[in-house]
Amino acid sequence: MDSVLWYVLPLAAAVALSIFPILAAVLLLLSGGPARASIGYSVGWSLGIIVLVATFAAGARLIPKDLSERTPPWVHYVEILVGAVLIVEGVVTAVHERRRAGAAAPPQWLQAASGLSPRRAFAFGVLMNVRPKNLALTLAAGLAIGAAPLTLIAGGVLVLLFAVVGVSTVVGLVLAYVLMPQRVQPLLKVLDTWLVSHAALVLRLSIIVIGVILVAVGIRDLAGRS
Repeated sequence: MDSVLWYVLPLAAAVALSIFPILAAVLLLLSGGPARASIGYSVGWSLGIIVLVATFAAGARLIPKDLSERTPPWVHYVEILVGAVLIVEGVVTAVHERRRAGAAAPPQWLQAASGLSPRRAFAFGVLMNVRPKNLALTLAAGLAIGAAPLTLIAGGVLVLLFAVVGVSTVVGLVLAYVLMPQRVQPLLKVLDTWLVSHAALVLRLSIIVIGVILVAVGIRDLAGRS
């Protein structure tokens, strides 16, 4: 379980550092609307992550495998593929954003989050999980959990741990605002400006690093079988 845990945690950290879910939470909290909207958004975001990782893990458990092996070979090929996708996505997006250096504003579809009702904010949080990068990260984590020789309880614990780490930034912001709105409000404005101006490039670089790690781990594990 320890080897899977230390493989899954970096993926969960990459989910937690996703700029768009964090920006959506900040915009909701700065909109002046009811706190229920931001709570609904964080619940939808959290539920979506749990469902995705649990679904991918369950699918991996259904694939026949040799119980004598720690992890079936196909998992390592998926690791390499997912890592390559993340590297390409990170490089292409970083280059594109650098060319648009003068445009420091969140996308129009993301700005619309500031006017959502609690129910629509919940749905928006769920839909934020279907972005390609998030699907790639949850797929890699779910396959690793489901393909490892773990009990259902151990697998469930890893799924929940991945979700807790992955949603920590969004849920942490919302909880801080609900508990200390007067203190958090000025910090949210600073965070909003900083995220729009700088965090996109930092996030892309972190995604590239995660991709490199996945490719390296997949190649190492495949080489170890020969």
